[in-house]
Amino acid sequence: MLQHQRVFALSAVAQCPARAGRTELGGVAATPDGSHALLVGAAGSEPALWSLERTTAPIQWILQGVTWFDNEDLRPQCVALSPGLDFAVVAARLGRILVCPTRALWLEPPSNLVKDANYREWNKGSLTRVTQSAAVEAQCAQPRCILWWTTQDFQSVAILGTAQGHLISLDLVTGQVIRETKVCSLPLVQLEVMTDSALDCSYLFVTSSGGTQWRLKLEQRSTGYIWCCSSTTEAEAEPKPSSVLEYRSRLSGLKQMSAAGLASLRQRLNEGRKLLDRRVSNPSSSGSGGGIEVAEEATELGGILNISHGRLESLAAKIGDTRVSVQVSPKNGPDPILAGVFPDTAILTFHNCELEVLPQTAFKLPRGTERLLIQNGIILVSTTYSSNLTNGHNAASPNQRGHLHIVSSHYAELHLDNNSNAKPDAVLQSFSLEYGEMVLDMVPLLLPTKSSESGSTESGEESSQSGQSPNSGGDSLSSPETLGSSSNSKSQAADQFGKRVRLRVAEVTARGQSLFESCLIVTNRGVYVLTLDVDPITTFMDLAIRGGEDRKAEFLARTFGLDDKELYELVADLRLTEGDFSQAFALYQQAECKYLKVALKFSAAGHLKMLGLHYVLQSKPKLTPAELIHLSNLALMSCFQQVLTKSTFESRAEFHSRIRDFVDENKGFDECLAVRMATETREWELLNHISRSRSVHFEMIESIVCTLLGRGTALESRDEIEAATAKVSRALETMPLVELNGLLTCLLAPTNIESVMSNHDLSWRLLLVLWSASSFLAQEVIQNLYKQCCPANSGLRPLYLALLGAQEDSSMGDNHAKTRRDVACRLVTLFTNATLAILKGQGWNQNCDSVPKRYLDDVSVKTQLNDPDQDWDEQVRTSHCTRHRQIIAGGSKHVLLQRKGSVMTWGMTAFGVLGHGASASRFSTPKEVVFFSASQISVFSVACGRAHSMALTSCGLYVWGSSKQGQLGLGAQRLCEQRPALVKALADVALIQIAAGQYHSVALSIKGQVWAWGWGVHGQLGTGSIEDEFVPVRIFKKKSQPVCQIATGYAHTMLLTTKGEVWVFGCSLFGQLGNGANKKQMVPVKVDGFAGPIRLISSGFFHSYAVTERDRIYTWGCNPQILRLEAQQKKKERIQAIQERKKQQALAEMDRDEAEERGECPDKERPLIQPLGEIKNIQTNGSLLEPKVPEKKKSEPDEMLHLVPGEFFAPNLNGRVKEIACGNQHTLFLSDRGKVYAYGKNMDGQLGINSRKEAKEPTLIDAFHDDFIVHVACGIDFSLAVSDSGSVFAWGNNGGAQLGKLPLSENPEISSKLVVMKNSTRIVRLPNNLVNSCDIPKPVNGITEGVYSNEILSIHDAKDQIESDVRTFFQNMNCFKKVFPGNLVHEDEQPSSKDVETMLHLTLETFHQHLDTKKLIKNALIYDNAPAASKLSLLKGNLLQAFDFSLQAIVKGSLSQGDTMSVMGDHIFNALLFYLKETQARFQLSADLSQDDSNTDSEIRRQLVERLVACWQDQKLSFVHLETLFLGHANALLLQTLVLTLFCPSDERQTDRGPVMNEESGPKLVDLFTPEFCLRIGDTFVKEFKESSVRSGDEETHRKASIVADNWLSSQRGLALSDLEQD
Repeated sequence: MLQHQRVFALSAVAQCPARAGRTELGGVAATPDGSHALLVGAAGSEPALWSLERTTAPIQWILQGVTWFDNEDLRPQCVALSPGLDFAVVAARLGRILVCPTRALWLEPPSNLVKDANYREWNKGSLTRVTQSAAVEAQCAQPRCILWWTTQDFQSVAILGTAQGHLISLDLVTGQVIRETKVCSLPLVQLEVMTDSALDCSYLFVTSSGGTQWRLKLEQRSTGYIWCCSSTTEAEAEPKPSSVLEYRSRLSGLKQMSAAGLASLRQRLNEGRKLLDRRVSNPSSSGSGGGIEVAEEATELGGILNISHGRLESLAAKIGDTRVSVQVSPKNGPDPILAGVFPDTAILTFHNCELEVLPQTAFKLPRGTERLLIQNGIILVSTTYSSNLTNGHNAASPNQRGHLHIVSSHYAELHLDNNSNAKPDAVLQSFSLEYGEMVLDMVPLLLPTKSSESGSTESGEESSQSGQSPNSGGDSLSSPETLGSSSNSKSQAADQFGKRVRLRVAEVTARGQSLFESCLIVTNRGVYVLTLDVDPITTFMDLAIRGGEDRKAEFLARTFGLDDKELYELVADLRLTEGDFSQAFALYQQAECKYLKVALKFSAAGHLKMLGLHYVLQSKPKLTPAELIHLSNLALMSCFQQVLTKSTFESRAEFHSRIRDFVDENKGFDECLAVRMATETREWELLNHISRSRSVHFEMIESIVCTLLGRGTALESRDEIEAATAKVSRALETMPLVELNGLLTCLLAPTNIESVMSNHDLSWRLLLVLWSASSFLAQEVIQNLYKQCCPANSGLRPLYLALLGAQEDSSMGDNHAKTRRDVACRLVTLFTNATLAILKGQGWNQNCDSVPKRYLDDVSVKTQLNDPDQDWDEQVRTSHCTRHRQIIAGGSKHVLLQRKGSVMTWGMTAFGVLGHGASASRFSTPKEVVFFSASQISVFSVACGRAHSMALTSCGLYVWGSSKQGQLGLGAQRLCEQRPALVKALADVALIQIAAGQYHSVALSIKGQVWAWGWGVHGQLGTGSIEDEFVPVRIFKKKSQPVCQIATGYAHTMLLTTKGEVWVFGCSLFGQLGNGANKKQMVPVKVDGFAGPIRLISSGFFHSYAVTERDRIYTWGCNPQILRLEAQQKKKERIQAIQERKKQQALAEMDRDEAEERGECPDKERPLIQPLGEIKNIQTNGSLLEPKVPEKKKSEPDEMLHLVPGEFFAPNLNGRVKEIACGNQHTLFLSDRGKVYAYGKNMDGQLGINSRKEAKEPTLIDAFHDDFIVHVACGIDFSLAVSDSGSVFAWGNNGGAQLGKLPLSENPEISSKLVVMKNSTRIVRLPNNLVNSCDIPKPVNGITEGVYSNEILSIHDAKDQIESDVRTFFQNMNCFKKVFPGNLVHEDEQPSSKDVETMLHLTLETFHQHLDTKKLIKNALIYDNAPAASKLSLLKGNLLQAFDFSLQAIVKGSLSQGDTMSVMGDHIFNALLFYLKETQARFQLSADLSQDDSNTDSEIRRQLVERLVACWQDQKLSFVHLETLFLGHANALLLQTLVLTLFCPSDERQTDRGPVMNEESGPKLVDLFTPEFCLRIGDTFVKEFKESSVRSGDEETHRKASIVADNWLSSQRGLALSDLEQD
């Protein structure tokens, strides 16, 4: 793997100089740390002994020869160091043993040398001869290996292995041989000592030149046995416990042993007893002298040597040919281990002292392994082409070449419990030595590295400068909130982050130098040091940065035990500091960093803007949905963080463009979080875009209102409301103009008020905010507000109905109903205020004839609501609307259920199809859509598409979900709705049925009219075009054939007329139209082939059903998968038939040739054998027989049966078909007996028959044997049913929680349903959807009350309920069409002044009883709209005030229009006539209608005339013209009013609120008129009065009237005569 990656370096530190030929080394003795060593020269080389050391100042290696004896017999053969390293024992060729002080051999003594060792036996300044006698030297002659051993009694012993196979122990003090054992006939070349983990037993491992190994127990501390001691044998040794603690320690050790260890201990005890018995029966013959113990021959074959002769145990008995070596490393701890290598396979295993395999693992090493050194995760291995160990010096042939391999233990590891092969890339690096050079020994070194020293120094300095701990590195980063509160700029944040990263890199790199211990490699030609050329961490980081080297980096990490996740994160930090965001994010992914941590790193590095743009949009990682939501939220937070920290370095337009792109392209973020952050940062433009694109108007309004008013602010009392209004006004006043305009744009988005209509508290707060902001609104914004609040807006119809009293729901509490009325009143008030502002802003001129006129009849609006047209009522009764009711519907992964007039939904929340608003959760259990119940809207039918939902209600058709193809019918601008929204285009159409296709919708009216909208590429809308329609379009305009039922499929539509005919249009690729063709139809076409009229139709994805009046079922269409399989099968059959015909033709040719050769006539004498089924297709053409190819047209009827309706036989179906529900590949039949039958595919258990096998005919669902089912529905791959008790059942696929419970696995992909099985030829996909599916019907949890349990108990009750809902809809619709004509408001046009004025007066007349009249009059006067004030006063019964406002309006209008005085007078007089009639009408109805109870009717009329005369005087109008008007319009009411006003004494008046003209001391009103006028008025009044009395036939009244008239005339004549006399 890393053969081309240089990681290690092998450098020669010393080469033996050549003297008299090539100098070679034969043995080595090194200190444990490898800093010092003694080398023995090979035979014939000079010098005979070498010293090697590493000096510290400066650091260098020194190899120098040691002066030795010239006598060849005294030439060193082997050397060993004492445990204290202060002495070395040297064995000469003829057996002389010498002890040499090491201080004289090295320039600098080893650091761990024992300086004060109590070795008085040897000379510390020169050599000491140990062997004094020639006999002893003869025994020790030709030594091959030597070992210095110090016993537990501190006795120094030299253990030698000779060329004759003897093992000798020699006392280094006395020079006497303690024990000698004949091991074998081959030289002993290696001696190693190992002590067990309990520090009790020490073993000697002996190796011969032939590779055979033995084990010898040197000593055992617990028993006091010492093999080197002459006076003690193992059998005779007695335990010598020194204290009770020793026994306790041994007891605790026994308690901690495993069962296997105890069994092994028991076995060894039994063997010990046998050995002891044998020892007692056969006493040892060894004496206290230096006698030789003779071992038995053939010891190399294994087994235990003579027990009485040394107790050497051959390892072959336990481990076979495995060769072991003791491995000791300071980093591996004090406990050595045995490493065993099997030569044939080069398998490495580890053993304890008892030769038991320690872990159940093994390692595959290179073939020919001779020596090895284990270092943590690295194994050093030396090999040669062949081994020749025939002599003690392991001489190498010139043709041999040694190799040094560095092996990764991780990749070389083999598990013994399986048959896994060795990994081919286990060798990290290899070094080849020179020819004739071989490795003698490998010693670990503890070398101080420059990088570690400098790194620690630098890191310490940098840490002290930064004031932080080096460990704080990349894991302790400041959060965005901390950055937001600090004043550091982006560059400062980047510098701080980069400084921390560099500090951590230095720390980690320094640690990488200590991952491998340098090794001293001693060969027969020189000494080398193996070191790290580049530390693994640096190499790993280089590989990670280069990219594409992941396998090499992983190999390196596994080899050296690196934390690759930590290193990947560190490299990502480096790339982040360098601005390489793409690679930084990729490395963070490899490091499996948490997304929050990555976001904090981007923030801390000062790269906030790159998080939102690059982090999600460009990288596009493959994430789970939950991870994508989390990541997107963090990206969005980082983008808005720039606003808080003001750290964005791009223009505002670019910043907004980037956020808009993020919102449009990313569907995985939390909309509520985005709205909240945009509100808090006051990014109103972005907030408006988020609201429109994700349909989160409700959430936006809630966030804005909470920001302005404060969350939880009470608005109960008037004082609280006024304080809140003042608070909002102050906040708006202090806002910059740009920010204020952005906020008002968000508040007045086109559908805001409709969105919050169901939440009365939020609606109240929104209206309060809008009322407070009304003074800041521009004219265009006010017009937008006018359109939203207008009562003609059908979307607000449910709220305005609360004021009209059209809806009375006993389930609604008093407080709830009161709140709704308060909201509606506030809405009307806001609307009137907006209309007044529009009229003033448009420069509206008051007409001179602006007298209060009624736009509505005297009959109240409530009366109109309660008395609908009889024609509508008759249509409701005759529409058969019960057959169209659908109370449950299934979409792709969601369900709608009509429940007690409301809607419950569950399933996947994507696109807002559940109608609950924005949600961070992907799935939902059954919940009620509170919009309908809170708005008091009754739902009686539902429908589902793939990504949209529909509900037919008492207030019209409501839709929600996705509308990318226009399937919601809300227009091209509204592509998504997460809450129910009214289809305003059909608000005034009485609908009785709805149907939803995949991406299109269809609706049926009570008159049999059909509307369609949505996806139209296949012609499924029936408009004659393939264009999408974003608003409903009327189709199938056949007056003679009204439609009574509709059905939709994936991309086709079915219509059923009242004549029983079926019309279809749309896609017919799979025959789903049934017209005999597989081409799309863009206009309705009739389907033929039925035996009688059709009464029921149903459609699935690609198939359709129809049921006749005689219950014959027809079906057509097919599933694409079935068609493909059939096509493949037919193609296969055709190929086989062609091949068979060719074969028969060839046989016929052969037969004919043979017959011709025999001279026979093949046509007459030999019949042709023809295959069955092909005889009709064979024709004779001369003498050549050819198969007749069947024509295509003849084969089409048999192959294309699915293109036309075919009768469907269901013999198992019991009863009459009531409903048919179709899914993608399955169908449900519901009989009138409450039984459900399933048919079709069953991969997800959607048939509910307790299996996954498909049903080829309708099969009864046995799970409903105790239930009576009344409704069924199908989704794509799941099914639904409702029983008469109200229980809801669901079964099939639950990948989107459509069964009412959360899925166990959230993988929505289709791949989760398949198991992929690959072989050499193809890929087989098998169904595997057992986790998220159910194959038997189960009740849906969360629906506590049944659909029918409390509201509908029978079919007749259901019909009555539906008719009631439809009738309510008709009533509401008729009322608003009469009261508020729709032509007064157009969404796309600016309202005219006339329309606005008309709408204002209609609103005041309709809702005046619920309004604060005084406040509205004040506002009307503020906006200089006297007619509105007059209308309000008139509606409240204050006629005098209304007349005053009318006079103001007339005068101002006439002056502005430049009317003449006479024209102005005419208008003023007409106003008087109007109010006189109003008084007459009001007092005829009731005497209590007047607001001033102290005034009588005559007094009010008198004051009206007086105020008219006062206005006439103020405007200096001609009284002659006024007299003419009075005489021209003289009627009984006017004459009576004039008489009372002009001639009635002032003391007879009860109240005088008009002009003071008839007081005794003041001017008289009558003086303003001429005497002739007064006389004519009097005569006319008397005459009219008498005539009215005669006509009435009341003599008493006539008599009284005559007396009054005569008295009055007499008095007037007398006054007239006196005046003439005075003149």
